Amino acid sequence: MREFIDSASSSVVSNANALQQRLQFILQSRQEWWVYAIFWQATKDSDSRDTLEYGDGFFMGTKGREGTEVRMPEEQTRHIYK
Repeated sequence: MREFIDSASSSVVSNANALQQRLQFILQSRQEWWVYAIFWQATKDSDSRDTLEYGDGFFMGTKGREGTEVRMPEEQTRHIYK
């Protein structure tokens, strides 16, 4: 059981890293100057109602500077929109 949990955790981290890389690529490959990208996730709340939650984000920064990852604590981001 422990191996399954460790494997699932690694998969979630790997998926989060892949998502972050895709967001960075989308922003950095555009001709327009995008400042911030937000990825929303469609989920269900405890009452099975459709909900949007903050999934991930990328801040492009000012021109000529590296972008930075932006993450919010889960308790602040859950059920942003119902």
